[in-house]
Amino acid sequence: MNSNIVSYIETKILENAKERWLFQNFKFEGLKARPLEQRKYFDFGVIEVFLNSNGSIDVAGDFYRNAITPKEYNSVQDACAMVYDHLRYADQNYHRLVQAPEDWTKKSFFGKLFSGFKKAG
Repeated sequence: MNSNIVSYIETKILENAKERWLFQNFKFEGLKARPLEQRKYFDFGVIEVFLNSNGSIDVAGDFYRNAITPKEYNSVQDACAMVYDHLRYADQNYHRLVQAPEDWTKKSFFGKLFSGFKKAG
């Protein structure tokens, strides 16, 4: 994906997170960086939004995980709306999700295998 499009999506998410998006259970704490992974993320305290160089967007916290692929959105506005929808869902269902986390990301074969070992151990 074109890096200009990814940076434009980043700019729009940042604008919306600062000015428009209000949640009951978490708030926007800024655009931060993870130096070891060399990736930036939008920090909402208990949940983070990662914008990947290929245009995919990960919404991840201890209680909720989901991903948006570039095929799922047609414009920057669509991408921002989808991120907001995921955050709003996590906010509205926060207490239930803390009790019963949801992970909607597709796991690789090895990811499934190792998560099975973690549960068994």
